[in-house]
Amino acid sequence: MRGLAVGYKICGEHVVDGSAARAFLFEACDEAWSTVASGAELTLEQRAKVRLSCAQVADIAKSVVRIAYDIGGGTAVYETCPLQRCFRDAHANIRAVVRLTLGNHAPSSSDH
Repeated sequence: MRGLAVGYKICGEHVVDGSAARAFLFEACDEAWSTVASGAELTLEQRAKVRLSCAQVADIAKSVVRIAYDIGGGTAVYETCPLQRCFRDAHANIRAVVRLTLGNHAPSSSDH
């Protein structure tokens, strides 16, 4: 029973974090869209804000999938389990976001 309560607590924290990240992403994108729609170019600060918000959302999503994967236990490791695909996709997506955010400065798998 205690483990279930801890799981609910962790999920609740991620719901709050996810909501905050989503709001930040929407705010950054709305601001960028308004700027571009007016015919102006994005400032470096606006570009950074959009990239940061994307990275934050991707990181939260990866954490949520990891928690679900951990809760799934032994069945999560099988390719037939949908959590396995979610786990792989979340980790692949975060790498793509990091690459887009950091460009050539991002560490690659060959750096390990």
